[in-house]
Amino acid sequence: MKFTNTRRSYDGDGLFLLIFAIGQIFVTIVAIIRADKDDYSFVIPLMFLGFILPSLHFIDIFLWHFFGKEIISINETELEIRKVGRLFKKKKKIKLNQIKDIYLWQKKIKDIHIAFSFWDISWQGTLCVKYKNNKKYYIGVNMPNWEAEELREELMREINSKI
Repeated sequence: MKFTNTRRSYDGDGLFLLIFAIGQIFVTIVAIIRADKDDYSFVIPLMFLGFILPSLHFIDIFLWHFFGKEIISINETELEIRKVGRLFKKKKKIKLNQIKDIYLWQKKIKDIHIAFSFWDISWQGTLCVKYKNNKKYYIGVNMPNWEAEELREELMREINSKI
């Protein structure tokens, strides 16, 4: 079984992008101003930490929000969730025998959910996969409840047939 979710998690709030860009410019200017005229040795690490790493993270987030796909598949032994269409691909594998439940996640707080999901910090998904030691992993980014429920039923059917 394989399901590809092409829904985007970006909800159009460009304010985050603007704040991020201003912060990067500020850090770069501070690094240049603080540098001694003869010694720029600390400017390069500061620019790397303050500009290059955040830029790579931002590009990864941008690609995910605008071009990314979530691929949910089940093989003989595990549920695999891959997020493709980004710089740093993410993959999560959960053994089928460790899955305790898959349920519709109803406790979303709209504003917090949008802010955290924009920056790719957890809470992205309409379905919650509960597995060993009550760990949770969220799948089905921005799916409507009816589609998420259909996917849940199909996943549970497939998991039960393989265990």
